[in-house]
Amino acid sequence: MRAFVPRWPRVYSPLAEMNTPNTRLQALLVEDSSDDAALTLRALERGGYRVDARRVDTAEDFQQALTPALDIIICDYSLPSFGALSALRLLQASGLDVPFILVSGTIGEEDAVAAMRAGASDYLLKDRLARLGPAVAQALQQRQLRARQREAEQSQRRSEARFKALLEQSADGILLTDVAGRIIYASPAAARLLSRGVAATLGQSLSDFLHPDDLPEAQAKLGELLGQPGGRSTMMLRYAGADGAWRWMEGAGTNLLGDPDVQAIVVHFRDVTDRLQRERQLASIAEVSAALRMAQTRAEMPPIVLAQIAGLLEADAASLDQYDPATGEALIELGWGEWQGLTGLRQGPGEGIDALVLASGQAYISPDIRDEPRFFAPARTPNARAVACVPLKVRDQSIGTLCLARRSPLSEPDVRLLMAVADMTASALLRAALHEQTEQRLQQLTSLRMIDIAITASLDLEVTLNVVLDHATRQLAAHAAEILLLDRHTQRLVFAAGRGFRSRGIERTRLRLGAGHAGRVALEQRVVVVPDLQAAGVDFSRQEMLRTDQFVTYVGMPLLAKGQLRGVFGIFHRGPLAVAPEWLELLETLAGRAAIAIENATLFADMQRSHTDLSMAYDTTIDGWAQALDARGREPAGHAQRVAGMSVQLGQALGVPPDELVPLRRGALLHDLGMLRVPEAVCLKAEPLTAEERQLLAQHPAFAAELLQPVGYLRGALQGLLAHQERWDGSGYPLALKGEQIPLAGRILAVADVWEALRAPRPYRAAWSDDAARDYLLEGADKLFDPRVIEAFMNVSG
Repeated sequence: MRAFVPRWPRVYSPLAEMNTPNTRLQALLVEDSSDDAALTLRALERGGYRVDARRVDTAEDFQQALTPALDIIICDYSLPSFGALSALRLLQASGLDVPFILVSGTIGEEDAVAAMRAGASDYLLKDRLARLGPAVAQALQQRQLRARQREAEQSQRRSEARFKALLEQSADGILLTDVAGRIIYASPAAARLLSRGVAATLGQSLSDFLHPDDLPEAQAKLGELLGQPGGRSTMMLRYAGADGAWRWMEGAGTNLLGDPDVQAIVVHFRDVTDRLQRERQLASIAEVSAALRMAQTRAEMPPIVLAQIAGLLEADAASLDQYDPATGEALIELGWGEWQGLTGLRQGPGEGIDALVLASGQAYISPDIRDEPRFFAPARTPNARAVACVPLKVRDQSIGTLCLARRSPLSEPDVRLLMAVADMTASALLRAALHEQTEQRLQQLTSLRMIDIAITASLDLEVTLNVVLDHATRQLAAHAAEILLLDRHTQRLVFAAGRGFRSRGIERTRLRLGAGHAGRVALEQRVVVVPDLQAAGVDFSRQEMLRTDQFVTYVGMPLLAKGQLRGVFGIFHRGPLAVAPEWLELLETLAGRAAIAIENATLFADMQRSHTDLSMAYDTTIDGWAQALDARGREPAGHAQRVAGMSVQLGQALGVPPDELVPLRRGALLHDLGMLRVPEAVCLKAEPLTAEERQLLAQHPAFAAELLQPVGYLRGALQGLLAHQERWDGSGYPLALKGEQIPLAGRILAVADVWEALRAPRPYRAAWSDDAARDYLLEGADKLFDPRVIEAFMNVSG
């Protein structure tokens, strides 16, 4: 019979209420009697458990009911088709750790002991179920202890696995040695570093792998360590590497002979050869860098670099070679040691090792220089054998090479150090050259700026040309310079300015076009370079100056402005002069500035003459207009000139700047120009004007301004002209300006115009006397006229 109990209702028990844990329990009851199962549940509740139970009575149901969630299995010892020992075996086969308690009404002691040995947690007689609660508690406690033990064992296994993995996979070597230094354990990394397999390493003495010179130190360290149980000692020793070369080992030994789990000296070490080589390179590079920083100019750098390289790499010979991209040649800028005599030697395009390195951009290394047919001077290197030549590269561009040779072979670290120094040297050389070029360019720009200032600030051509020559001799590193001007009337070159000459004979220069070197420059309008004036002989027409100043080199540059020859710029030097393209470019720039100065001076002189002529023409024209206006209008002849004269006097009295008096006068002369647009009948009308006629007449200042606006040179006169009918109290026209809103020129012109108008007769009235006109103006101060202008008028009209 199969029976299934998913959940039984709890049976109230006062005893269950008294048990405080009230622990929930997942129980599996293997029982064919539902009554016995109920008794078992009641006993568990009395033991203080809240039970969720399932009852089975067959092996199949038992297997299905086995889950990790079970807390306890309570099994009847004997069932009709299924027994406790069978159930116990099925439980053990499942791998679950669930406490298994036997209950029976007739079990004997022998069967109970067999069941306990088979794995049961406890056994109870059915008539003694009161012990079930404590038995379950004890079984659960035992299961908890087993779980903790399993967890500890698993943790230990994981820890051992991790330790083994770290030990086996570590890049550092680990050795265990006995008191005599024999190796009793070697990690794979240790065997690899010592260039042997693990099996071949075991049993060997640690001293078998060390450099003979380091054995005393190693033995002393071992002795100290043996005397310090638990002590630790560090060391830096050399050992034989896989390639047979000695390599550096950084290690530490710990005395664990007294540790029962180890009973050995633990040696932990790593290969630090690459690190030490890198540190050596960095120290060397820092040393070279510090030395380079001490150099003030680029020229000081090559000897510093070669001295440092020779010391660091024990070279017998070294050189720094410079590449000339213009010619493709390689110049040995400086040689050191056995190559010192090669300084200045040039190798043609494609010749020698330099050409190979420069073309490939890669280092060249040879173990024996005698086997290299492309080496430029094997006879000059009697002792050195190994040679290395590396490119001086900046941003993938080779600017030269750095080479060395020595007796002993060059290792890979040696070449790396040489390349690192070469990279740093190339950058330093380029920076220094760029700095010097920048400084030189800055000085040149400063000179050009000073020349430009002189050109714009001075109208004296002699002063400007002397400034040009001062800067030219300094920037071109020349001993003397001259500027000859072309006389347009005589077509001769005449001395204008000079610098650096010992005699004054240069000042008497008057050369025909084509005569002498300067004459040839002017005639052919091109640069002429004479590197040896003595060899030029008769072609140099100023022999006296040549004998006195002892010049050797002459360079002449034509002074051209707008395609017209203005003169010749001549440079003299008392020795050979390096006339490079950059030098000629600067000379051309300076010559251009000199030509500009000459052109400006010529133009200014011409402009002054033209301006004077034009101003006279303007003033004559304006005077003619003024006379024409006087003849046409109501004013007597000379009215405009008298207004202009009084306006200028008032302007001077009021402190008007001189350059503003001219437009003030012109405005006064033309102040009635707008009357041209007023009908003559209105201008000459004897009767009072109508409102429309007065309005038309009031527009004549605006008419005048409109007429003169397009005439540029008369625009300065518009302010006074437009405002001469405005009044201090705002009652004037055409804009009804008030007070200082009225331009000063208008306030001045208003007083001068009224003064002249009152003293002239009109068709409708007689002329006023001077006193009456003066009183009228005085009464109008601070009403119609600016009181300050009236005060000035009273002073000048008196």
